[in-house]
Amino acid sequence: MQYAVGRIHFDTLEEYAAYARSVVQAERDGVALPRRMVFAGVQYPDDMATSRSLHGLVQPLVAELANHPPCGDWLFELIAGAEATKDRLLHLLYAEPPTLLFTASYGVEFEAVDPRQLPHQGAILCADWPGP
Repeated sequence: MQYAVGRIHFDTLEEYAAYARSVVQAERDGVALPRRMVFAGVQYPDDMATSRSLHGLVQPLVAELANHPPCGDWLFELIAGAEATKDRLLHLLYAEPPTLLFTASYGVEFEAVDPRQLPHQGAILCADWPGP
C-alpha cells in the first residue's frame, strides 16, 4: 500500500463488520438525517494551494449550491480557514453529522515502511495542525 488516501480504516474485523452492517441497513431502511451539507476548507497562512482551494473551489461551490433552486430544501454550512479545526470536525461528525461532508485540505502522508502509515495515512490536516 503506497498512499491509502480516502480509505476507511478500522482496527478489527468486528469494526469492519459493524460498518458493513450499518451501510446495508442505511441502504435498506434509509437514513433519517436532515438535508444538510457541510463544506470545510482549510487555509494555512502563506500557503497558496489551500488559499486557492478555499477561495476558488469551496466557497464558490457553497454559493452556487445555495442559490440553485433544486437545492432549496437543503441547508449549507461553510467551515472555513481557521475554523476548520480537528475539534470542530470531530464535534460535527459525532454530535451533528451532516448528510454530506466535503473537505478540502492536505492529507497526512507517511512512507510505506513507517508504522504510522496504516493508522494515520490520509487523515485530514486541519487548520490547527502545528506543522511538520
